[in-house]
Amino acid sequence: MNEAPTSKLARRALERCEPVLSPVYFRHSLRSYGCALAYARKNALEVEDVEGLYIAFLFHDLGLFPPVRDRGRAFQLVSSLAMREFLDEQKVAADRIERLAAAIDYHMQPLPWWSLSTEAGLLQVGAWMDALCWRRWTVPADVARLEAELPRGWLI
Repeated sequence: MNEAPTSKLARRALERCEPVLSPVYFRHSLRSYGCALAYARKNALEVEDVEGLYIAFLFHDLGLFPPVRDRGRAFQLVSSLAMREFLDEQKVAADRIERLAAAIDYHMQPLPWWSLSTEAGLLQVGAWMDALCWRRWTVPADVARLEAELPRGWLI
């Protein structure tokens, strides 16, 4: 995906998440990130932390898969905890970690939590655009390009 950040932190996040996620969910994470960026462009939303948004998308479904999965807790909370631990290991500032973790924690809500952060709103919008096809009509060319580059597989 040509829109993915190439920083050292982004590459390390990719290396951490790709082996854990199934190929279908890995492609979902990347497509969702692409959908979020397309939505932001279409709606003139400024994304201050593009790298953080990318990392949050990589981690957002990680809690569904072993060895991260914890059946006693909501998957999104497990996912955000895994990202918190990763970012803490990488010496990322605590306020940035909490902002990105909140985006993951709230991404399953029926409406985006823009009041938390732009990243929180975009994580919900991008994930839902890909998984449930919501708001895809707003950026049809981007969605078609993403699906050609990253086939959906069996995901809804």
